[in-house]
Amino acid sequence: KEIDNVQLEPGSSVGVELIRGDIRLGAIGTVTWMDDDGRILAFGHPYTYLGNVNFFMTDASVIGAAGSLTNGTKIASFGNIIGRINQDRYSGISGIIGTFPSVVPIQVTVKDRQTEQETTYSSQIAYDEKLLPAIGPSIAYAAMDKTIDRQGLGTARVSFEITTSAVDSGKIVRDNMYFNGVDVGPAAVSELGQVLDLLCYNDE
Repeated sequence: KEIDNVQLEPGSSVGVELIRGDIRLGAIGTVTWMDDDGRILAFGHPYTYLGNVNFFMTDASVIGAAGSLTNGTKIASFGNIIGRINQDRYSGISGIIGTFPSVVPIQVTVKDRQTEQETTYSSQIAYDEKLLPAIGPSIAYAAMDKTIDRQGLGTARVSFEITTSAVDSGKIVRDNMYFNGVDVGPAAVSELGQVLDLLCYNDE
């Protein structure tokens, strides 16, 4: 079925993404049902099981399959954004083609002082206050891990700025330094998670 140049029908592959961009996170499943207004049901099982949600709906391509004696796995890739997933329930997910989720842009720049390698990563997070406090720090951690290409003890200087209407100045700015003798990564992103948690869950 074609709606606004989107080709989708029962049996087609469809993607649901929480993060898009240089760092991506999501899942790909199968369309179960679709109506003439572009509303779909898919998966036949929950993804996050969070009820009312706000995720990217994408088209998707299945590249191949990895066989197994117990459980086969499809090898697939996300395509373009085609709509919004708005429900994630026990019997499946649902969404609407042609409507799009609110997003939170995130940009992370990491500089490794040992190798002088510096990389900037840009992504979009589907705006969902239940997931944002965990997803934001995870993106920062993944960017740091990918750039320094190692795990272990270290010292990290972390500066972040959040643009928000929750404070009169319109910005929350923090600068801090962390050391950890096992893995500095989780410690380095911990305060970002705390601030996002306050923004999403504290009404004050």
